[in-house]
Amino acid sequence: KDPEMARRLGRKGLETVSHITWEGLVDKLLEPYNFLELRFANSRQNKRIICVISPYGIYPPVGGGKSRIFHLYRHLARYYNVVVVSVGNYNEKYQVKDLADGLFEVRVPMTPAHSKRQWELEKEAGLPISDVAMPRLMRHTPMIRTVIEHFVGKADVVVASHPFLFDAVHRVERTRLVAYESHNVETKLKAAYLKRTRAGKRLWRDTARVERGAARQSDVIWATSADEAKE
Repeated sequence: KDPEMARRLGRKGLETVSHITWEGLVDKLLEPYNFLELRFANSRQNKRIICVISPYGIYPPVGGGKSRIFHLYRHLARYYNVVVVSVGNYNEKYQVKDLADGLFEVRVPMTPAHSKRQWELEKEAGLPISDVAMPRLMRHTPMIRTVIEHFVGKADVVVASHPFLFDAVHRVERTRLVAYESHNVETKLKAAYLKRTRAGKRLWRDTARVERGAARQSDVIWATSADEAKE
């Protein structure tokens, strides 16, 4: 009954959805695979590639673990191309970042299902457990394994920084040097607070398993002191 209003509504509707395009849709669907586009700028200089696997994002370098990983590999990136594969929160985007000359971070966000299960475990255990829960919950974010396997396949050296994602490394064909970068003796460090609850004890057993695997199956172990190396 009101042709002018119909035209006005039509124009407004078109304006509302104008940002939805086939290009935008495809870009969104392919966003998790942006890591495939990463190119190592210094490959012409025949720099070898180190793939570092971290259970948390390393940038910005706030806190001991993040600072250690960022600054250690920022300096090593003068001699190697270094790509850090890390895990982000569920509300983050997939990120492929050039952090410094020769240093890259590929951050894979947890899925909502992964994050929800982590919250449930934290409630059961009574403390934050994002790192130690990774061996149990990584299957809820399949892209973690996909990205790790992609870059491990390109790498000359693979470094597990912490043991918590080592399950994604040891199944990869062993044609390169594998190093375990031990920030702590995790089984000993985590026992003090994980063994207080039933859920915590399960997570502690997971920690012992992956740390034992990382120590036994790596070619090299980097420890922070002679005492920790002995343990």
